[in-house]
Amino acid sequence: MRLRRNMPGKVLFVKKGNRLSLQYHAEKDESLYVQRGKVLVTLDQNGKMKETVGEVGFCIHLLPGTVHRIEALEDAVILEARRRSSPMCLDWKMTTAD
Repeated sequence: MRLRRNMPGKVLFVKKGNRLSLQYHAEKDESLYVQRGKVLVTLDQNGKMKETVGEVGFCIHLLPGTVHRIEALEDAVILEARRRSSPMCLDWKMTTAD
């Protein structure tokens, strides 16, 4: 899968109840798009882990160094693209009630 020039991508299949590792990417931006299912996105924001739910159409752009994890609340298909700049989707800021 290629979303834009020089933007490698992959399709992630995550079964309900499974999650990806807690991770970050030192130099590359990452954009994630939920194509199917429902996911729980966990992000480190200013030293606090925040969570939000993403459903079909949810898109997030993660800047380099952003600690994150994705967990499937339902069987999910997630499109992932990485690049040093130019996100696949608009920058997204998570807002949660504290």
